[in-house]
Amino acid sequence: MNKTAGPRGVHFYPVTSKGLPIAPVHIIGSGPIALYVHIPFCEKRCHFCEFAVVADRQVTDELVANYLEALRKEIRAFLEICATSPKVSLIQFGGGTPTALSAADLGKLLDFIFEQFDCAELEEVIVEGFPTTITSDRIAVLERVPNIKLNIGVQSFHPECLEAVGRDHGLLAREAIENAAASRIGSVGVDLIFGLPSSAAETVQSDIETAAQCGAEHFAFYPLWVYDQTTLKTRVRNGRVELPGHAAQYDQLLGGGTVLADLGYERYTSFHYALRPDARHYYGLWQMQACNWIGFGMSAMSHLEGHIRFNDRSIRSYIDKVESGATAAVEQFLMTKQQRMQFEFLYRLRIKAFSTTYFFDRFGISVEAAYGDKLAVLEKLGLIRVDAETVALTLRGTLRLREIEDYINKISELPADFAMAVSAEV
Repeated sequence: MNKTAGPRGVHFYPVTSKGLPIAPVHIIGSGPIALYVHIPFCEKRCHFCEFAVVADRQVTDELVANYLEALRKEIRAFLEICATSPKVSLIQFGGGTPTALSAADLGKLLDFIFEQFDCAELEEVIVEGFPTTITSDRIAVLERVPNIKLNIGVQSFHPECLEAVGRDHGLLAREAIENAAASRIGSVGVDLIFGLPSSAAETVQSDIETAAQCGAEHFAFYPLWVYDQTTLKTRVRNGRVELPGHAAQYDQLLGGGTVLADLGYERYTSFHYALRPDARHYYGLWQMQACNWIGFGMSAMSHLEGHIRFNDRSIRSYIDKVESGATAAVEQFLMTKQQRMQFEFLYRLRIKAFSTTYFFDRFGISVEAAYGDKLAVLEKLGLIRVDAETVALTLRGTLRLREIEDYINKISELPADFAMAVSAEV
């Protein structure tokens, strides 16, 4: 199963088989696209992180400069074979930590993107940031960008929860949100994770209230996913870290969602809440609807009308390939119709409710005909809701997204004790 660094909440992709190498640029039409730009640098790697990042002492001024130059070269090479500059509607700078760049480098990169692409109809620019990097000079760079939204990775304000997953930003998280909210940045959002070690329903609700009081207008509210090949996975397996069970996570999700609703935030996807429609993160919705996007930088994923491309995850290899004039891509696929159905189904499942009519109009087959037996099982377990017009994850289903995706992907059947475990959570 392919994985790439991308927007939080979109971590799993359908199984695809390698096809002939393709050049996605040749199928860019006149319609709008979205851009994803990967900035891999971090002060340190969090214990739960499985993204392609470069952290700690590995980050040097020379490496940052070489990476940014390679990034610019990749973009120029892409545009050289475009008949016209693509019209860009949405841009996300993810990572890693885009705000780990100096204010000068961040400003130059933003200017470069706007100069290279047709951004006349740009609706949104999202920049991911870490609390300790939200400084006054970086805020000054961001607030001059039209339609800018800053998303700050807070995860929690409670030291005991943060320490257990290798994070430490203390009071700086509050200051970061407050300072950004007081600026001319269009909207400030936060990432919060429930199900962290030492967390409880009360700590999660407190985190939400604190972020709201500081001025957050958008919440990405996720369960803690424990991935293979991470420090957290090792510590959980060795018994050094204990995580809340599914029942406790459900209480945190339910309680957190209630607090968000009471504070006026609308849940518009399975994981996202916004105070106003213009505070929503439309780049995430764009991906969840399986629209076209192009990714630049190490590990970046592109999707264009059923063509998928993944860039090299190694920063050294990525830089060397781009500098030599070679493509940064290491995997390229052209999905079959069946794979595209699966791809879009799984992406759209993350939307609060997606239209079954759309699915039929798109593929000429109903969702029930494509996945009926599996949907019936998942609905009986209370993980999804199906009616004549929509399919949607339940709150409990958001906690079991990994099992649901593996089940739909045919990677594995539901474990024999799965139904019993889910029933015990109710």
